Amino acid sequence: MLEKVVAQGEPAVDALVREARVFAPVEPRQKLQIVQSLIRLGNSSR
Repeated sequence: MLEKVVAQGEPAVDALVREARVFAPVEPRQKLQIVQSLIRLGNSSR
């Protein structure tokens, strides 16, 4: 599912990440895309 959303672009990934609470299992590059989206959405521990 994530691959289809990624193909739609960052706004689509951000919308999915905004609504999801659990991501499992994911490949390392998918995890990176999720983390980048969380950072864009302001969910960073920095």
